[in-house]
Amino acid sequence: MPATGLPTLLEQAAFTRLRLKADQLAARARQAGWDQALWEAAFGALGYKHNVWPLRRLAELRESVLRDLPGDRAVAPELQARLFGLSGLLPDQLTRRWATTDAWLRRAWDIWWRWRESAGPAVLPRSLWRFDGLRPANHPQRRLALAAHWLADPDWPARSERWLAKDLADPALRPALLAELQPPEDPFWDRHWTLNSRPMSRPQPLLGEARITDLAMNAILPWLWSRARASGNSALRTRIEHRYRHWPAAADNALLRLARQRLLAGRPLPPSHASDPPAGVAADRARLLRPRERAV
Repeated sequence: MPATGLPTLLEQAAFTRLRLKADQLAARARQAGWDQALWEAAFGALGYKHNVWPLRRLAELRESVLRDLPGDRAVAPELQARLFGLSGLLPDQLTRRWATTDAWLRRAWDIWWRWRESAGPAVLPRSLWRFDGLRPANHPQRRLALAAHWLADPDWPARSERWLAKDLADPALRPALLAELQPPEDPFWDRHWTLNSRPMSRPQPLLGEARITDLAMNAILPWLWSRARASGNSALRTRIEHRYRHWPAAADNALLRLARQRLLAGRPLPPSHASDPPAGVAADRARLLRPRERAV
């Protein structure tokens, strides 16, 4: 392919991808409502490679997970225990090595034993989950801990709309959304990658830059764009398209390296449009052609 045609091709591909995801969200919204469509897309974006479907399935069970909460108020530890039990990822044995983990497991089992009959046949088999080659930060246990914090926040679906309403410079798009969706401190999960890992010496946030990019590209921005289209708000849709186009590049991986090799055949990337800032190119173009740092 001629190098001069690559920028146009990649921008067209990026917006085609945005519209396709928006169409999928709109179709789901017609069945379950806009908020539920967002929950399912967001949970799916937390999945890593082969764990997308189990997490989406847990999002489909959201109303059941939130039912009959003590005091009628959602709290993260209660929801973590329910999600871990439903997912089939709650261990049935203590570690006998880490006191903090064993204390967490005892509390989780106390909650799960009281509620498991309500779950009925909805409990997922552990065999659905894939763990091969996963970095600790991408382990589904850690994703469930994050998802529970989101479920405990009744205002969570509105957070992305608040982010969209803010006037932000392009470099601030990712950190602003990360700050909006970052859960409060979690005494246990801020210092544990999994239920079978050594406690960390330094806390690590449950949500990092790599995952916020997946959320933005695969859930938040397509959902916002789909809603703007449904309401006929062309100005808002243009605003969303700008944020999609100027989102920072994602981390590199083997699939993207192969795509660059096939598209560029070792040639350098041609200069971007004059209106583009140096780092402001289409999100998918950036993913394909401009590898970045690895992020949690």
